[in-house]
Amino acid sequence: MMNDIIVGVHSIKAAIENSNRSDFELHGTAQSLQLIDKSLREKCEVSKLAIKDLDSLYQSKCYELGFKAKRVPSSLFLVCSSLEVKTLHNIWKQMDTGVVKMIALDQVTDVHNAAAIMRTASFYGIDAVIIPQKGGAKLTPNFFRIASGATESVDIIQSPSLSKTINKLQDKDVTCVGFSEHEKEVFSIDQLNNSEQSFCLVFGSEDNGLSNAVKINLKHLVSLKSRGFIKSLNVSVAVSVALEKLFS
Repeated sequence: MMNDIIVGVHSIKAAIENSNRSDFELHGTAQSLQLIDKSLREKCEVSKLAIKDLDSLYQSKCYELGFKAKRVPSSLFLVCSSLEVKTLHNIWKQMDTGVVKMIALDQVTDVHNAAAIMRTASFYGIDAVIIPQKGGAKLTPNFFRIASGATESVDIIQSPSLSKTINKLQDKDVTCVGFSEHEKEVFSIDQLNNSEQSFCLVFGSEDNGLSNAVKINLKHLVSLKSRGFIKSLNVSVAVSVALEKLFS
């Protein structure tokens, strides 16, 4: 069974409370362990360690999963079972019973941006974030920390081909809207005015934007209107602006 290593007090609490996770190992100092409610600690195998030993164990656990690490943030970390890897089949099942709200990330490799987007997605009630199996941000301990527990409430869908995934979504009458600073058409809620229709907002990396493979398959391409000198936004900020515009 694959494991996740989670850091950040909010993220650790959310993971322990998630009934879809199990096999909890909570490691920390005597002081940091008190940051986790007793009722949650009772669900875990708890290890109380000195700082030096804690950092050493953290480095070892991260190395096992292919991550590099030094010090433990907040002197506390959790090892637990990974969440089930979701696929488009899960989306189809959800669409049988209601509207599904999605975000797709094309070539967004920066952990800080991807995790911040997860947190924003959870805030706005997005159901799933679609990421490529290759060329996307990795689910590192730092990813979980920045997401602040959002990974427990928003499904992560791994796609072997984002362009093919978008085609399949559009074939299922999902409205897919791609965002690019180079487009003349400005994003409007009218483009998603059917409250009974599932949608997917697609965002590219800051460096390259949407890839050509994804862009040519999107039926709707829009930009966010700039009212000042700067014409583009950090991708995580762009997601926030688009969702606020959509749901306000």
